[in-house]
Amino acid sequence: MAVELRPLGVGEKLDAAFSLYRRNFGTLIAIVAVIVIPFQLLNALLSPDPLFDSDLEFNGGALFMLVLLTVLGFVANTLATGSAAKAIADDYLGETPNWLDSIQYGVDRLWPLVLGSILFGISVFVGLIFFVIPGVILWVSWSIWVAVVIVEDMSATGALGRSNRLVKGRRWPVFGYFILIYLIVWLITAIVGGLLGAVLLGGAEPGQVTVAGTVVGIVLALFTTPFVVAATVVLYFDQRVRVEAFDVDLLASQISGTPLPQAPIPEEFGSLDGEEPPESPQAFPPTDQG
Repeated sequence: MAVELRPLGVGEKLDAAFSLYRRNFGTLIAIVAVIVIPFQLLNALLSPDPLFDSDLEFNGGALFMLVLLTVLGFVANTLATGSAAKAIADDYLGETPNWLDSIQYGVDRLWPLVLGSILFGISVFVGLIFFVIPGVILWVSWSIWVAVVIVEDMSATGALGRSNRLVKGRRWPVFGYFILIYLIVWLITAIVGGLLGAVLLGGAEPGQVTVAGTVVGIVLALFTTPFVVAATVVLYFDQRVRVEAFDVDLLASQISGTPLPQAPIPEEFGSLDGEEPPESPQAFPPTDQG
């Protein structure tokens, strides 16, 4: 994929994220469905009893089941995020993403993804609880660490540090970008969740509420998770362009290990042999064809 070496505005990044999301909708849905639906069904089937019974006696079995389902859900969501990021990054770099290959790629990098999620979650939580502002700073600084793990194959701690270096100096714009992204997600959740809830929960008996809630959770995950991932990956590449003056052809060459063709000489310098400089490459963001 030939792209122009320039930073993207907020609107361009959103357009790129939506374009990548639409173009790879089937692949992203398959990734999230294969990973999330089995867990959601398991969660519905093994939903634990209350931790305390009517006599206020502690239920150890319920606690074990609660912890087990929480861990499985955490791993499933982490794997879905990493696998979706791989599919989006492949498209961005001009390759054709495959849902099965993306999941395998995510599985191969599951440990740094899980460890990074733990470090990210605990650090941001502690920062928000005790200091608030440091927690927000950490959240913004480490916001693109998943893309770093997937694209650059770094360790969890290396990816967190790398994300911080890429975002440094632009934390306010990145913060505003993610606020906008999560506002969009909130609107999708409110509209889709509200409509599905009204249809599925209207007149539902107590035994059907759990099933209906599971269906709503699955549908929302299918729609929102890939979009957030697409927006994050677009931001990651944009920050690399801004900070390191890299274009996507160079990034693809780095990742694949293939040599990069000789870069064209900028127009303002002309050409060394007196020939006209080559035409400028196609500008990003990618747009749907047709």
